[in-house]
Amino acid sequence: AKLNEIGADSGDDSDSASSSSKSSASETTPKGDVECKQCKLCEQMVPDNELEHHLVLCTASHSCHERLTTFNRSLKQLAFKIRRRQMAINSSFAKMKATLEPLEYIARYCDQAA
Repeated sequence: AKLNEIGADSGDDSDSASSSSKSSASETTPKGDVECKQCKLCEQMVPDNELEHHLVLCTASHSCHERLTTFNRSLKQLAFKIRRRQMAINSSFAKMKATLEPLEYIARYCDQAA
């Protein structure tokens, strides 16, 4: 099996390709009349003539997926903080209500006495 460097063959940005934990070498495999290489990001066989375009799309796709995962994690943390603050606010209102109940009782008593 012939080994090629995907990053060197494709002209793809090496920063994007290096963000993957997988090696950038791929095995060339004939698929019918067309030579194919395995993309190390998605592990699919891609025809040689489409490899450069595939790597651009595959790298962009993986980058978007990583960003979505990060945003999802941030949203979950934000939702947790909001729920925690909502519970604290509800607790404060309950304490205020408990504090005001005796005053309301006194106000009613004064109104009835007058």
